Amino acid sequence: RVCRCQHAQQVITILYLAAGEGACHSTFGSGRPTGRFGATEKSSTSSFVMPSEVDDNAQDLHGGSGGWFAVRDSPERLRPYNNDGSQVVSKTAGGASSEIRGADCMAAYVPPHKRARLALAGLDEDAALVRQRTSWEVLRKGLNGVVNKVNAANLAELFPELLAHNVVRGRGLLSRALLRAQLASPAFAPTFAAFASVVNTKFPEFGELLLQRLVLQFRRSYRRNEKRTCIALVGFIAHLINHRVAHEILALQMLMLLLENPTDDSVEIAAVFSTECGACLLELSPQGLHSIFDRLRCILHEGNIDRRVQYFVERLFAARKK
Repeated sequence: RVCRCQHAQQVITILYLAAGEGACHSTFGSGRPTGRFGATEKSSTSSFVMPSEVDDNAQDLHGGSGGWFAVRDSPERLRPYNNDGSQVVSKTAGGASSEIRGADCMAAYVPPHKRARLALAGLDEDAALVRQRTSWEVLRKGLNGVVNKVNAANLAELFPELLAHNVVRGRGLLSRALLRAQLASPAFAPTFAAFASVVNTKFPEFGELLLQRLVLQFRRSYRRNEKRTCIALVGFIAHLINHRVAHEILALQMLMLLLENPTDDSVEIAAVFSTECGACLLELSPQGLHSIFDRLRCILHEGNIDRRVQYFVERLFAARKK
């Protein structure tokens, strides 16, 4: 290698001999070589060239007088030298020298099966944390697998598999899995609502948590004007009302919120919501449903909404007459 120094314009050339035991180096200061050629006095196990063996006018590869030189194919690690020629030795946290730089930062690898065996034996420091994380991952994967299998034909067969897991501990995981599955496939909202209603009969805290998350996500989507998400969420809430998991007052409050400041999107969402749970509201709270239809009739008479949305509302009135 030939390196041109910025300040002294000196060149250092290191030649690697075929035997790997010697090196020749020379410095060019004033245009003629001032160094010596020949093998170094170092042993065959180390092919480092000390800076003291080079002429005083020579500089290292970085432009300074104290650096390191090593043969490219040397089996040893490149370690720096001080200005006095002594080799820098790294220290560990306890003060002991480390032959390999960074050896104090290296950690032993423990295979998973050995780590699990140590955790069960109580010999690992993080045994409790490892057991909790492992059991939580097993519970999450099991509940996600149950939700992914849900369809209208196998609801009865899935509940023994569901009860094999800790539903009380994993009610948050189960509600999250249901929300994600329903948002991904809004057409399966009746099936997911039926599944949630049966789980709610055994674990009422699950139904409460699911409704809280549904309402919070609907409010967030409504503020962000996410129409598609709002339609998917109100469809799920409507079917939960049909299965008596949620109270009918929740439906009336949501409809009043949607029709308070009517827009094309809000009226369309209200029409979809009323179509899904209108029969249940007519049975449980007929007066509240009549007030909702009066508000929809006023919106139609005003004519401030799009014709496509008017068609949705007219179809809702036709379904009410039937």
